[in-house]
Amino acid sequence: MGLHAAETGHLVLSTLHTLNAAETINRMISMFPPHQEDQIRGQLASVIQGIVSQRLVVRADGRGRVPAVEIMIATGLIRDCIRESEKTPQIPSVIAAGTAQYGMQTFDQSLLQLYREELVTYETARDAATNPDDFDLKVKGIFSTGEMTWEHPGGSSTASTHTPPAQPASLSGVAAPAAPAARSPFGKRA
Repeated sequence: MGLHAAETGHLVLSTLHTLNAAETINRMISMFPPHQEDQIRGQLASVIQGIVSQRLVVRADGRGRVPAVEIMIATGLIRDCIRESEKTPQIPSVIAAGTAQYGMQTFDQSLLQLYREELVTYETARDAATNPDDFDLKVKGIFSTGEMTWEHPGGSSTASTHTPPAQPASLSGVAAPAAPAARSPFGKRA
């Protein structure tokens, strides 16, 4: 019913208990009989505008929780990933690569930013990360090619003077990369 309403131009908001955007897509598709999968993938790809997923993680000061947010925008490549089942597993990497251009972010990118802002501890961020080992690499300043544009626009690198609090021994002595400058909603640096 929601897909049909969206196809007729209605704004449809929904909630699902899933871990991330890719799982949300898979869950919505699996609600229909298998013989309709291709049709549903096509419909969903044509009407979806985005997915916002959140996980609440404990604040570093112990005073409540802060949301770590994954944001997926329905770009042409994301729509292709939804439409073609063999490409659906690529959604997390497409989100990670689309941060600078489209404002998308993965949970791990969100957690890294919360950690850099000292809103969460290293341990809390690592425990909540989708891939803790990749999170460790990001803390050390090692990023995938697609994420380099998110970390350092233009692919340039900058030295960091920020020393992360309470890192485990395996990461001691490694400074976290500097946080990117804030951007206004219009893409200009604040």
